[in-house]
Amino acid sequence: MNMKKALASAMAAVCMSGAGILPSAPSAMADDYLGVSLKPKSYFVKAGDYLDIDVVVNGGGKDHEIGGMQVKMRTLSTEKPELVAIASYHEMVGNVDTAESAFTVKPEVSGDTVVTYQYKIPDDAKAGTNYSFDINNGFTYACDADGNDIPLTLLDDMIIVSVVDKDAEIQKDITLHQTKATYSLNEDRTFDVDIVIGGRDVGTVAGFQFKLDVPEGLECLGLAKNTTEKGTELIFNPETLEIATAKQDGESAGFTENEKVAAVKFRVPDDFEDGEYTIGISDAYTSDTYGTLSSVASNSASKLVVATDQPISGKLGDADLNGVVDAKDASKVLTEYALLSTGAEGTFIAQQKANGDVNFDGKIDAKDASRILAYYSYLSTGGSDIMEEWVKTN
Repeated sequence: MNMKKALASAMAAVCMSGAGILPSAPSAMADDYLGVSLKPKSYFVKAGDYLDIDVVVNGGGKDHEIGGMQVKMRTLSTEKPELVAIASYHEMVGNVDTAESAFTVKPEVSGDTVVTYQYKIPDDAKAGTNYSFDINNGFTYACDADGNDIPLTLLDDMIIVSVVDKDAEIQKDITLHQTKATYSLNEDRTFDVDIVIGGRDVGTVAGFQFKLDVPEGLECLGLAKNTTEKGTELIFNPETLEIATAKQDGESAGFTENEKVAAVKFRVPDDFEDGEYTIGISDAYTSDTYGTLSSVASNSASKLVVATDQPISGKLGDADLNGVVDAKDASKVLTEYALLSTGAEGTFIAQQKANGDVNFDGKIDAKDASRILAYYSYLSTGGSDIMEEWVKTN
């Protein structure tokens, strides 16, 4: 059967109208469109590799139930890799010669990958060669189950994939980082280290592994849960603080930007020395659907502040716990207030809360910062009263 006719036939079964043109979404329809984007399994390949590029759809301000769709991929670069396969979980016909595909879509899976194009990178491809891909907007089209046109717009529709040296370690744009810059202790002297994943290539991740670097002497209480938010099983070694997914290859784990993938609970022993400590991530790697390991582009270090609660006499206003009251304390209080005002979790430990609440209203806010600044001005002009005494008359 002629593939062009097969495509037309497949689309006709679900899309009773429409010219197969991809219209730009006008401003009046800004909340009523279907976005189409390309997500490669990797932005870096080696000679002889296979490259998978997913065509992903997602709704604008409205959930669309797609009935059918047709897509045409274009290779824009002068040198073109060979298109070897087109695959979909939906009922589909495709033509590797023209890079055209047409398929019906089950409504419950709209907003996901609808079709995957697989290319073979030439065996003699030179390092530094770039391949560009986009979607042909004169062919791509979608409709609902009743044949009504669905407005489309292109989102990240052009991608560039680069060839690296055979011996090079592929560096993908993936990060594993902590959600907090500073940890404060709960009343039971515990705190949680939450790890999130992100980066442009996060969708290519099938598995990950990393190690937490914490100060010696902390008590590890284990994982908050033994799976990621997506339900992928975690392997955890409490002795070495190494965390990995149970499977290092296979299908994409489906991670999204800034998704929490692990949480480890620690307790600071009662005899732990006060001070500031560093908690970091090291030996971080991810694997893609081919099982290829890639080092993570950037890690992060966070601060753990351990300060034994003491009577607040002589400490009121000292929000940064350095023993003096100055403008830095007012800035510290304002920063904490900004966090709390946005609904975020604060970073102050119990002692900082006690020191920072200088008007004793049970809150950390701009009023406290203002009074700390006023007290600092008093000290700067020769005042000598501790803040507990100063606040009684000011």
